[in-house]
Amino acid sequence: MRTERKVVTLLKEEELTINEIAKYLMIPTGKLFHTLKELEIAGVVMQKQRNNRTIFYINFR
Repeated sequence: MRTERKVVTLLKEEELTINEIAKYLMIPTGKLFHTLKELEIAGVVMQKQRNNRTIFYINFR
């Protein structure tokens, strides 16, 4: 299993929907995600940071 780290800088007023996150991270899925929990199950861990950066850790199985 390998883990890829993607750093996303979000503007304060910019809120991504779960599916936009999945698309941005280019997660190959045939389904829509409705909750962050579903993203986690798919192997994505999201860390928000104080400086508006969001780090996504993507685990490929």
